[in-house]
Amino acid sequence: SVLSHSQPSSLSLHSHRFCCYHIHPIIIIIMKLSAILLLAVAPSVSLAFSSNSKPSFATRAATGSSTTTSLNLKVAKDLYPSSPLEINYVHDETGEKLHFGTTDSVYDKIRSLDYNLVTDEMVENIVQWIDEDKLLQYLEAFETSGRGPTGLVVVDVRDQDEVDATGKFTPHTYSFPYSKIREEHPFHEIDDDDDWFDEYGFEYVEAHERLIVVGDKETSKIAAKYLAFNSYIREILCYTGGSEEWFADLPAPE
Repeated sequence: SVLSHSQPSSLSLHSHRFCCYHIHPIIIIIMKLSAILLLAVAPSVSLAFSSNSKPSFATRAATGSSTTTSLNLKVAKDLYPSSPLEINYVHDETGEKLHFGTTDSVYDKIRSLDYNLVTDEMVENIVQWIDEDKLLQYLEAFETSGRGPTGLVVVDVRDQDEVDATGKFTPHTYSFPYSKIREEHPFHEIDDDDDWFDEYGFEYVEAHERLIVVGDKETSKIAAKYLAFNSYIREILCYTGGSEEWFADLPAPE
């Protein structure tokens, strides 16, 4: 399918962070929109990325047929005099131009996605999976030098009672429960820095910063995928061992 997004001559943006999202490398924009398209419109279709710079669809019928079709994906150059941006795609075989929605409706679709269906390949341009040795390096830098000099933000996506049961990963790890952000969608709803700090207790995560996601194995992996779609962050590092391995040999906090 050929995915196109029309761009009006002028846009009324809610914040500069929305702009940061749209100046992502085009491969990132394509990745998000194509995955949303597949999961929201055709959940029986799986997505794969080719090894070159052009992503492609690898489709398989829900019947289990082994027949696959590789479809190149590119951004069309057609513009529409409308705001917000219109998102359209064209069926390669029929040539039919289909309307997917606008940048406003995309956010609604993002909210309702089942992130258990998002594969690692769908987020491979944003999410990196790291082991304990790599996490230790990042946490040492974060605790020693702080967020500003390192550009690192460490968040624990477990609920508070789970954190209380084991203790924090590090003294300065921020609490950012996935259950809370999944319900509130803060990257969609909060534009004001003070409002963000009042709600979550740390400063807004900027696009240039690297977000380190820790928590239990299942929640941290789902949260990393959710954040890849719902934030403007270009690099997310997710610890694969989870709290299960991290705290396995440590005594419970008193």
